[in-house]
Amino acid sequence: MDGTAQGSGRLMLDADAAPGKHAGRVLRRLSASPWTRAGLLAIALGFACYGLVSQWPQVRAAVGQLAAYDVVGAVLAVVAGLGCMMLA
Repeated sequence: MDGTAQGSGRLMLDADAAPGKHAGRVLRRLSASPWTRAGLLAIALGFACYGLVSQWPQVRAAVGQLAAYDVVGAVLAVVAGLGCMMLA
């Protein structure tokens, strides 16, 4: 990389060429750590559980109204999506 913008002929600073380069390296290093990923997963699951517990009466009423074919259709859609991700 010679520091020039292609096609424009003007000189660019390295900071102009990749403004988020340092942040990208830091995020890549953090995402490579299994402890960081496990911690973020735990935080996300904690928020999901909190939301479910705080709205439990509404959740229970809504789950009770679901028909069996709705649940089966949702499970099939998830399995099909997982299969497509494996093929990609």
